[in-house]
Amino acid sequence: MDIFFQISALFYITLITVVFLIKKKNNTIENYTYRGVIVVAFIEIILDLASRVLNYYMTGHIITEITTKIFICSTITWAMTFTFYIFAISSPKNDGKEMTKDKKRYFTNALLILIAIVIILDTVAIMLDIKIEVFDSFMLIGGPVHQFSYICIGITMIINTYMAIRYSKGITDRKYLSVHVYTLLILAGLVAQTLYPRISIHVTIASIITMLIYFTIENPDLQLIEELNIATQQAESANHAKSDFLSSMSHEIRTPLNAIIGFSQALAKEDISGTAKEEVKDILNASNNLLEIINGILDISKIEANKIEIVNVDYSTRELLNEVSTIINTRIGSKPVEFKIDLDENLPTVLYGDCMRIKQILLNLLTNAVKYTTEGHIIFQINFQSMGSKCKLIIKVEDTGIGMTEKDLSNLYTKFQRFDMEKNVNIAGTGLGMAITKGLVDLLEGELLVKSTYGEGTTFTLFLDQQISTKRLEEVEKKIDDGNITPFDASGQKVMVVDDNKINLKVAEKLLEEYNLEIELVDNGRECINRILSGNKYDVIFLDIMMPKMKGPEVLQNLKNISGFNIPVVALTADVISGMEDKYIEQGFDDCMPKPIVEEELFYMLKRFLKENEKPAVAEVKETPKIEYDKTLLEEFGVDLESSLSLLKDMETYNNKMEIFYQELEGKLSALFQYRNEQNLSDYGIVAHALKTEAKYLGFDKFSELAYEHELNAREKNIDYINSNYPKLKMESIRIQDLVKKYLGK
Repeated sequence: MDIFFQISALFYITLITVVFLIKKKNNTIENYTYRGVIVVAFIEIILDLASRVLNYYMTGHIITEITTKIFICSTITWAMTFTFYIFAISSPKNDGKEMTKDKKRYFTNALLILIAIVIILDTVAIMLDIKIEVFDSFMLIGGPVHQFSYICIGITMIINTYMAIRYSKGITDRKYLSVHVYTLLILAGLVAQTLYPRISIHVTIASIITMLIYFTIENPDLQLIEELNIATQQAESANHAKSDFLSSMSHEIRTPLNAIIGFSQALAKEDISGTAKEEVKDILNASNNLLEIINGILDISKIEANKIEIVNVDYSTRELLNEVSTIINTRIGSKPVEFKIDLDENLPTVLYGDCMRIKQILLNLLTNAVKYTTEGHIIFQINFQSMGSKCKLIIKVEDTGIGMTEKDLSNLYTKFQRFDMEKNVNIAGTGLGMAITKGLVDLLEGELLVKSTYGEGTTFTLFLDQQISTKRLEEVEKKIDDGNITPFDASGQKVMVVDDNKINLKVAEKLLEEYNLEIELVDNGRECINRILSGNKYDVIFLDIMMPKMKGPEVLQNLKNISGFNIPVVALTADVISGMEDKYIEQGFDDCMPKPIVEEELFYMLKRFLKENEKPAVAEVKETPKIEYDKTLLEEFGVDLESSLSLLKDMETYNNKMEIFYQELEGKLSALFQYRNEQNLSDYGIVAHALKTEAKYLGFDKFSELAYEHELNAREKNIDYINSNYPKLKMESIRIQDLVKKYLGK
């Protein structure tokens, strides 16, 4: 008995069925109908084998005849099921997406119609006569039922071919490849059966087409997709963790920088010796370099998180270029480098765009040129092309510096990438400048090209589209002389500064007193609200964001709920990552002042909210009495006084901070105890953070480290750690209190 084709077909269709059924699939109409194609093909093969075995061993028996007729019915059913599959993938309802109730209802109704047609056709087939001839190794099926099955298959071929031509995108459309192959195989099968009647290959054809359809279904590996989704979530989680880390580090570094820069700026104005004055300038330069590095890291983080927004304004091109040129001339200093500016004299005087980002891009390009050019020239060329109401700026920065190799150019915009480190070891930088520049250029939808020859120099060409503004130059130029940042007389006006950190309050007071202001310093949000409720009037309030009990935004909300409150409130924050400044403005703050406070920014902020008196400001000089303290106590306790003085500059500042620390320590420890009992871990972490910072300033490293661990675990809501380790923190605080009390002679 020759059943080779049937056994082969059964093997392959079983394999495809198992793979299809166990593999995760999209719930689409394509998969929905393909299940029917597989099932019917599998049944057809089983019936074919059964009819051949029965005809061989039970020739002429009624069961054999019925089984053979049912097999013929299955061939008709498979052909109709295949037609339904082609109808389903051709239907306008099939958009390749997940099944909806509406789509399922539509195709279920169509399937019911198909079932009704199949029942009618199979009933006719059962009623027709069949002729079966059995030989030693094969059998032949004939008669009216056999002819009827070929008619049905022929009709389905015509319908399928029509749909393939009507709905396919061409002969190569893989979705309809099965139709063309089916047609060719059926025609080839008819020819083969005419020449060799003993061959029966319809079952084999059905199996081949069923397998072919499987490989044309757009059915992605859902397990792989799930793994990718998990990996994506982990990457996003890691990115959020990175952002949180940068935000935390921003706050941690900016808080001491606020004191360093603030006091250094004040010291620079004092009448001190030449050597000391130079050293103060060095401190300021180093602090500003550190601040620039922090800002670079935050900028690249904002760009990666898509948190930078383009803010378009009308701006003066002359003013922008003057600002850039002034800064670059300062950075060139005494280098034997000529800075040439080539400006198109027809350049529009007022443009509309994000001038702050353009300025940042130009400064990055020019600063890079200054860093890597030891002699020769730097050419800053600006041209433009008019395009009606718009223009295209063409900005070139050409230098005669060290240039770049092909390898360097390929890594130009890679983060933290610097070139020729061995040769350029004395050139400061983080390798973020060009990555930030490229990110900003892309945000502005511009184009940045670079040409460089190693050892000869580099040329950057920037293309930016800008709107030509209809405003007059006088309307957009600043009324403030940028080159003359001199405190003005604001006497008669009142300012409140709210910050839980006493050092920050001292820095703010030192910077504000030059304006002859009446200054009130408040160390918590509740006191700020009480003063407003008591009827106190202020011209501006500087409000710290991160405070215990009541954070800045909560204080602001309470203030705005007070009837008649209309005082400008400026957010003071060391957290300036990922668009936090914009967030504070949205919360209702009138402006945002990043820490550390820079004199220039404070000047502009006060200019905005205060009135300038005609009388010039005379800063009030306050003298602090000098007290002698026993430093040996600190040494015995293991305090690294030298390290502390590197942060606080002198013993007078150190001792003042020690006094403040002593006055506040008991209250903060009580607050920790209260928050721990209430399981208020948010405020617990804030107080622990303040203790950690202040202890670090004073050289109490062990206490600072313990407080830091409590701060971290408070953020992670780890109450078990806090409860277990609170006694250790308490014991160390008692030792600290005893030392400070003795040191201060209390």
